[in-house]
Amino acid sequence: MSRRSSLILFGILVNAAILRFWGLDFGLPNLQCRPDETGVVVKALAFFGGDLNPHFFRYPTLYFYLIAAVFAVYMGVRMLLGTPPAMLLVEIAVDPSAYVMISRSVSACLGTATVVAVFFLARRVANERTARVAAFLMSVCYLHVRESHFGLTDVSMTFFIVWGAFFILRVLHGGRRSDYVWAGVFTGLSASTKYAGIFLFAALLIAHARVWMTRMAAPVMRSLRAAITDVNIYAAGLFALVAFLALTPFAVLDFTTFWADVAAESAHLNAGHAGLTPGLGWWVHALYTLPGAVGWPVLTGAVFGYLVFLRRDVWTAVVTAGFPILYYLVAGKGQSVFVRYMIPVTPFICVFCAVGIDAFLGRAFAR
Repeated sequence: MSRRSSLILFGILVNAAILRFWGLDFGLPNLQCRPDETGVVVKALAFFGGDLNPHFFRYPTLYFYLIAAVFAVYMGVRMLLGTPPAMLLVEIAVDPSAYVMISRSVSACLGTATVVAVFFLARRVANERTARVAAFLMSVCYLHVRESHFGLTDVSMTFFIVWGAFFILRVLHGGRRSDYVWAGVFTGLSASTKYAGIFLFAALLIAHARVWMTRMAAPVMRSLRAAITDVNIYAAGLFALVAFLALTPFAVLDFTTFWADVAAESAHLNAGHAGLTPGLGWWVHALYTLPGAVGWPVLTGAVFGYLVFLRRDVWTAVVTAGFPILYYLVAGKGQSVFVRYMIPVTPFICVFCAVGIDAFLGRAFAR
């Protein structure tokens, strides 16, 4: 990375951090401001009772364990400074706002770090100029900024997804085993944060198939047979599974509860929340969520940029869009249409829009 790009990226990161940390105490000590995040904090605090099984699998457990580890550090420091353990228990019972703030801070940190991941993803698909634009767009993306203020799983999953997409593109462009392994690890981590992260593996399969089609320069079916026997894809799958189970181990150890909760979450997505049926998510997210999330200019620029992208490098464009398209199709098939469901799509919109802006400005200055 050039010195100029480093300085620009640092400035973008400062901007991203200010936007994500400003007003982080919104609504507190009113714990009903965002009830779901209070439930996450309560589950994480329950681990200190000695039972690491959350007995709740509507979300996987990576984020629960992550914030529990930060809670442990916070409590340890407080006790070293002289706070009696009994006082900590009283504070949790009376007003756990400090722990909600810690959870929100973790989300804000990962939200800010996602801007860096977007920079490297955009640089992989285009160039540093495009990467700087994409990082800036991500730093001010309204939906991502807003949701980074809350201690839920969507922003954290998005962080892992963008890095997973980065390594999947490295697989496409090189096919080294280490890239397969890292793509698998980040797929597993994203799925262990929220189950939808597993859709990253579809993009990896496309990239893997393309690698073998390029290597063999043979008919498609013969190339696919060679791809199926390649150990690299199985290594990626193994590392994805290990990463998932390492941080959601009770998916196996308490499989009955896990399976019942996953089925319930799927039914909730299809049926709508609390009996509300605003319409299929495909239409609601397209007409309302995404325009509100990034703004019509950015969304329109992303469509133009993706068409440019397809013309320049069709396979890189297809692989890059593999996750957001599949995720959108699945997340939009039901009646539950929370706007936060579209957070994982926003980094890719920013990247595609940056490609479009770079192409438009390049043509304008060339005239």
